[in-house]
Amino acid sequence: MRSAARWTLAAIVLLSACIVSPLMLLAQQHVPETGSSKGIVLSPFYTSLGTAEDDEIIKDLSKMCGGSPDHAFDNAADIDAFRGMQGHGVLSVHSHGIVDQRVNAQGINDVLISTSQLTSFESAQDIIDDHGDRIRKYITPGSGAWPFWGITPKFAEKYGSGRSNRLIYVNACYSGDNPTMSSAFGGTYFGYIGTVGGSYTFPKGEAFFDEMTNIQQPPDQRTATIAYNRYAGGGGVLSPADSDLAISLNPLVNGDFEDAGNSGDHLNGWPTNFVAGGGPFDLPVNPSDAGPDGPDVEASQEEVAHGQYSARLGRWNNDPCPPPYEVSALPNPGIEPDGDDQMSQQVTLGSGGPGSPTKFNLTFWYNILSCDSSGGDQFYALIQDSSGTGPTEVPLPTLPWIPSAYPSAEALGWQPVSFDLSAWAGKGKPITIIFGVHQDGWGDLTATYVDDVSISCQ
Repeated sequence: MRSAARWTLAAIVLLSACIVSPLMLLAQQHVPETGSSKGIVLSPFYTSLGTAEDDEIIKDLSKMCGGSPDHAFDNAADIDAFRGMQGHGVLSVHSHGIVDQRVNAQGINDVLISTSQLTSFESAQDIIDDHGDRIRKYITPGSGAWPFWGITPKFAEKYGSGRSNRLIYVNACYSGDNPTMSSAFGGTYFGYIGTVGGSYTFPKGEAFFDEMTNIQQPPDQRTATIAYNRYAGGGGVLSPADSDLAISLNPLVNGDFEDAGNSGDHLNGWPTNFVAGGGPFDLPVNPSDAGPDGPDVEASQEEVAHGQYSARLGRWNNDPCPPPYEVSALPNPGIEPDGDDQMSQQVTLGSGGPGSPTKFNLTFWYNILSCDSSGGDQFYALIQDSSGTGPTEVPLPTLPWIPSAYPSAEALGWQPVSFDLSAWAGKGKPITIIFGVHQDGWGDLTATYVDDVSISCQ
């Protein structure tokens, strides 16, 4: 008989001409990671300057530990939106820029970056911003100049500084001509020299963020300096040359199984395995009646918690509960394997350096389908650290086991799970997250669908 289962503001003039010129990255190295905050993308001229770069940067910043980035496009990227940049780990701005000797009565060479908010005056006059700087706004109707408010370094200092472990990327003309804006923001600042156009900045910005959010590389191999030198440099300036700031990322990839990758396999990022016998819990087996070994793990659209795909573990076919099927549990030889179908992913939970997140939490959903009336089959989730000890079992909700489900399989419904991974945080060593289904070889199949696997951090 089988055992039971355990189962500051200025008005500025924006000129229409931009040409190719070098770029620069100005940085102040303080901490290695951006922490658990979200990113933010501000694009006051999203439609007119082109949407491709901003869209790609949003896609990359969605990999951040803090989740999908905030954003404001076109008219929404006004003064208030720029005030809201405070507290974000990564700031990306795509706009027009200028050096304010062209608009400032005192001839100060500050870098100014445009918002999408129009000024309300229609002749040249002095304007006092909210930090007391006198800025003269010149408007020449019909000349191609536009009367938008722009942020000054003092504005950036008030609303965008205070975090040394922050990355600021400003795709705007003159944004890196001098250190006034980068010094005001602090952190690591990436700007451009002189006038630039999209055909020049887009491939550099895209490659820069692609590299900094490449989860396949450890944080020390995808720093701002490495990404800049590898993909965004070439005639630019990098100061200092050794910024080691890295973006804190969600360490787990393709947890919703929607990404088919280059291979077209929606299990991309999840290696599969079959372990013959009783598995990590020495569960019951019936080798004399067992069917062929697995692994039987595949992406599925049969049962999903959200989206279009989930992962299914365990052998399942068009007739998963064939007769004879009785409470006495007569075997059905040759149908069910005696062993464990597994999928896994190795992750590293922070580098342990200053600014690195210290709290991580694993969440996922699962749904069991089974023909097993006595509970010899089992679904489990494990954490295996690099020491070789363990593994640690993730507690699952207590569920009533399925009574005899013949002649058709019965689903328990989608169940959410949350598990604290902080004990493994900041060690700089990988752990492996393992999902598995044990089948006992009796012939009454069990499968489990897993979806929306995610790791959040604080």
